[in-house]
Amino acid sequence: MADTKLADLTEDTTPTTDDIVYVVNSPGGTPADRKVTLANLLSGMKGIKSDPPSTCYQITNIYLDASLKIVIVYNDVAIP
Repeated sequence: MADTKLADLTEDTTPTTDDIVYVVNSPGGTPADRKVTLANLLSGMKGIKSDPPSTCYQITNIYLDASLKIVIVYNDVAIP
């Protein structure tokens, strides 16, 4: 497996929060290969905000529910 490209790996279409994801830490500085569980990756993404273009809505939160479905919150209301 050490000689397999990431693009050649089989896709996991049913990920769970204990799955491990490959990441490159600090790609613009001193890159370092790392692993992170999907749960920790999603947890680390909470609260990340950027300045949206004026034509976009400000989404206050995106998360996965217990069945791993994406839930989007806008103005403190979950959008179905």
